[in-house]
Amino acid sequence: MYWQIKNYLVGKIESKEYREGAKLPSERELSEKFQISRMTARNAILELVKEGYAYRDGARGTFVASKKVKRNLLTSAGFAEHLKELGVQDRRSEVVDFEIVEADSWLASNLKVSLGTECYRMVRLRIGNNQPMAVDESYIPKNIAPTLMKHDFSRESLWEVLERDYGHRPTRTRASVEIAHFNKREVQLMKLRERAMGFKVTYMNYDQNDESLEYTITYYREDMFVFEYEIFR
Repeated sequence: MYWQIKNYLVGKIESKEYREGAKLPSERELSEKFQISRMTARNAILELVKEGYAYRDGARGTFVASKKVKRNLLTSAGFAEHLKELGVQDRRSEVVDFEIVEADSWLASNLKVSLGTECYRMVRLRIGNNQPMAVDESYIPKNIAPTLMKHDFSRESLWEVLERDYGHRPTRTRASVEIAHFNKREVQLMKLRERAMGFKVTYMNYDQNDESLEYTITYYREDMFVFEYEIFR
């Protein structure tokens, strides 16, 4: 029975009768409407939450969650390009930091450059559907794009600029995903509660000559993304 109630609510959500952010019927309301026990109603709501259709907000109740963006780990499309393909509206980036740093042992190891190599460090807030969705922290060796800082990456695509102006086309990506606590700054940028958790994805991008092009750490909001991949046997 709880599965049937859950599917009924999913239908209401997908038909937009219950829109994003709308409050869902309470356990008491569901039990009275369908003549079921409060426990059955609770299980239906818990399934909705578990599947990402809703979220619980303490004593306030249960609300319709934002639809999650499916991020395919087996494609190397840039962030903005991927959101465009999925029909996410109001896509834009805000450049938070853009500076030149010298590679310490951590960066040299990850970017595959020599210790002390000058690198660009750029932090961007990614926005879609008029909401902060993710934070990118990218590192690029300065020698492959000597005048990169003249570009406005709130308007331009980093990958398009690297290929068009400097002849480095991203062709291969190695990625890893883990769950992590966001730090204070990431929480502030994405307007989340303190110590919020989400996905931390590291990308190592290579160009057409299989040379190191960009090392990026992206922090994704867990309430907005689901990661998927397809396997062939």
